Amino acid sequence: MWESETESVRGREYGNGVLSSNKHGVKTDGFELRGQSWYVATDIPSDLLVQVGDVNFHLHKYPMLSRSGKVNRLIYESNNHPDLNKIALEDLPGGPEAFELAAKFCYGIAVDLTAGNISGLRCAAEYLEMTEDLDEGNLIFKTEAFLSYVVLSSWRDSILVLKSCEKLSPWAENLQIVRRCSESIAWKACANPKGIKWAYTGKPSKVSSPKWNDLKDSSPSRSQPVPPDWWFEDVSILRTDHFVRVITAIKVKGMRFELIGASIMHYAAKWLPGLIKDGQGQGNNPNAKMRVARLVDSYLTEVSRDRNLSLTKFQVLAEALPESARTCDDGLYRAIDSYLKAHPTLSEHERKRLCRVMDCQKLSIDACMHAAQNERLPLRIVVQVLFSEQVKISNALANSTLKDPAETQYQPLIPNHKTLLEATPLSFQEGWAAAKKDINTLKFELESVKAKYLELQNDMENLQRQFEKMSKQKQTSAWTSGWKKLSKLTKMTAVENHDIGPQISTAAEQTRKTPRRWRNSIS
Repeated sequence: MWESETESVRGREYGNGVLSSNKHGVKTDGFELRGQSWYVATDIPSDLLVQVGDVNFHLHKYPMLSRSGKVNRLIYESNNHPDLNKIALEDLPGGPEAFELAAKFCYGIAVDLTAGNISGLRCAAEYLEMTEDLDEGNLIFKTEAFLSYVVLSSWRDSILVLKSCEKLSPWAENLQIVRRCSESIAWKACANPKGIKWAYTGKPSKVSSPKWNDLKDSSPSRSQPVPPDWWFEDVSILRTDHFVRVITAIKVKGMRFELIGASIMHYAAKWLPGLIKDGQGQGNNPNAKMRVARLVDSYLTEVSRDRNLSLTKFQVLAEALPESARTCDDGLYRAIDSYLKAHPTLSEHERKRLCRVMDCQKLSIDACMHAAQNERLPLRIVVQVLFSEQVKISNALANSTLKDPAETQYQPLIPNHKTLLEATPLSFQEGWAAAKKDINTLKFELESVKAKYLELQNDMENLQRQFEKMSKQKQTSAWTSGWKKLSKLTKMTAVENHDIGPQISTAAEQTRKTPRRWRNSIS
């Protein structure tokens, strides 16, 4: 396995990979392993037992409490517990190996940092809360400095640290170790090959499963130029999610798309056995084509849930394989149905266009049963599915009556109806009659449904007409009531005027007659 490029045999100062703590309080010569337990080599008896998984650590309180906030808090919370000197750290990232290094650091024992242990020790330091508030130059600060200044400046160390993060989720993600290593690898992969001066594994001549202890070391030399794909093999040892993170970072940095595609092909060929085989004539292997078809259909099912996936892209992916690659279109039908679920706003024309990539004759019986009841499919596709299923049943019944089974594959797909009935026994004729009876029953039920539909439609039209009449009556009644009120008012004013008129006239006559009488009386 790769060792850190900055590591020496005897160890160095901290800046080059050796950690030590000056304040430890307990003089010790190191740790001793006895069975499944670690003991501190000192004359002072142990007063603290820490359990990490199946391993016990017999330690002392002062060195641990002075540098670990987690241990300090657990000891304080267990004051009322009978086991005052016993704590368990079951979920510590990095396991017993990381805790051993952290405990040695607390005792002031020199700890040799490498690319293989730095990620686990960094996560363990975060878990144990070994911050600067407890001690200056605590483990979090020193491991973070080693990551930033030593690991991220090295090509191989960045890959090894990213590889070691596979068992440290989600701590490595939360501490940004995965992101920083991916960014470092991406920057170096996008560098000019002429300026590469670090060692790399190189691309092997034949793709095989990785062997961590037998990696070929190809150091660039001036006489031999560095190929553009020099980073393929080193990156291919990563887990799939970390490989995707690296490829995404490389794409953001501006790597050529053909190189990105070639690296993905190299990764797939390495981890998918049988995808690429040596020798001639292997490309026509039907089993290999079926595996590729299943893989593509599974991928289509996954991406079909993306609402931003256009119909054209989905159709191009589905038609990328030749027709002979799929012996059964159940996986493709599942992907189409999932796409229709995620895109309910497709028009009828778009749904027909989507379903053209599927061959209804390659669907199984279960898929046909589901498709016949699927309301998302166009009606024409449902009819094709039912027709192809009927053809399969008829063909199977016809072939079952033949004596020579070798001739079954040469029989016509749709046999003549009359010859089929004449050449089949009475049981088949009875079955055909029963099928006809079922068809007639379905037709009768369909007609009854149509009649009920027409009846409901007529009722709805009658209700609409009644509603329109009622609305018109309300309008006319309102107008007539208004006109009646106005007419009553006009009649009342006319009567009053008629009654007041004679009174006014008699009064006028009296006024006219009175002066005469007054004048006569004076005279």
